[in-house]
Amino acid sequence: MSLTNTGNTISLVDPDNNTHSFTWDQDCGDGVSFESVSFEEDIWLCSVSSEKSTPGKRNSVSTSYSDELQLSITPDPFSPDGDGFEDEAVFRYTLPLESNLTIRIYDIRGRLIKTLIDDEPQVSGESTWDGKDDENRTVRVGIYVVWAEAKGNSYSQKKATVVVAKK
Repeated sequence: MSLTNTGNTISLVDPDNNTHSFTWDQDCGDGVSFESVSFEEDIWLCSVSSEKSTPGKRNSVSTSYSDELQLSITPDPFSPDGDGFEDEAVFRYTLPLESNLTIRIYDIRGRLIKTLIDDEPQVSGESTWDGKDDENRTVRVGIYVVWAEAKGNSYSQKKATVVVAKK
C-alpha cells in the first residue's frame, strides 16, 4: 500500500484494542511528520520539532492547549548581568491548537527591540530572553512591552510588561 501526501486515512489499534483513526488533508511539508496531540481526542497535527519528527520521543505537539493565548513571564524583574542569578526572563505560553506564534519585545517608546519568535508553528511551551536586542547588545534598565500573537484557526494576542533591572 502506498500513501499520498493528503487524503489518506490511517487507523491504529492500541494495546487495549481501541481503534484511533485520522485523515490528513494537508501536506506538512518536506519530511515533516504528523503527530498525535491526544489519542483520547484523535487530534493529529504537523510536527513542530526542529527535527521535523520525534520518533522514539514524546510527540512535539503532545501538550496542553487553550482556547486563547496565555502568557506568563518570570522572573519579573530580571537582571541580565551575567552573575548566574535571574539573568534571563522565561516566557511560558499556552496556545490554541494549530497556532503560529509571534513574541516581540518593544522599549517604552514603542521601538522593536527583540523578536523572540516570528510567526512560527508552535505548541504550548516556553522561550527565554537574555536581555539582549536583535543586534546582541544588552538592553538598558527599564520597562519593556511584550507583545505576543497566536494565529491559526483562531486569533488572540496578549500584551505584558517585563522589567530589566540592575542589582
